[in-house]
Amino acid sequence: MGVRRAILPLLFAAALAILVAGCAKLGERVLSDDDATRAAALDKLRDLDDDAKSALVRELVPKLDTGHRVTADSKEELSKALPAQANDALRAQTIRQRALAAMVAAGTPAVPALGDVVQDPKQRAWVRADAARALGEIGPTASTSAPALEQTFAAAKDERLRASAAGALVRFGRRDAAYVDELTRCRARCDTAAKAHATEVLAGIGL
Repeated sequence: MGVRRAILPLLFAAALAILVAGCAKLGERVLSDDDATRAAALDKLRDLDDDAKSALVRELVPKLDTGHRVTADSKEELSKALPAQANDALRAQTIRQRALAAMVAAGTPAVPALGDVVQDPKQRAWVRADAARALGEIGPTASTSAPALEQTFAAAKDERLRASAAGALVRFGRRDAAYVDELTRCRARCDTAAKAHATEVLAGIGL
């Protein structure tokens, strides 16, 4: 009996290590540049149990912002660094969108992590906005994040973040005038991606 009790924690630790390693590998595949690899990984993700999905989500959260801020001591150094920063920003956006697509595929187990990102003032506004948008894409099963979205909508100054929070709440079934008005304003004046999102959400409620 004593031997069995001693072995159980070791078996649990081994199983956990296997789960983490498997999630790390799957996490690499959902971010792959190869479309077929990524699609197959997303299909496998959907078949995981909730514990495995939660573990994978934890692996993906750091991938939501892989961009680097440029630092330079002179205008000349800055002019040389800007093209590299533009490429870096584009790559970071691609990785973020793939990570978010995987989180949406994970569904409900991704909701707590996405809610934390939405509320985190240390995250850049566009990262928080994309996380809010992902919650809306998950749908009503993500409605436990509504308090985080409501607080973000009330406090945020960034128009994209406010519109993304409003869009998620509307997709949860909320039709508050403040949320609809924010989306209507964004449809009229936001940049391309945010405008497309606002247009899509409003179309979903017949506006």
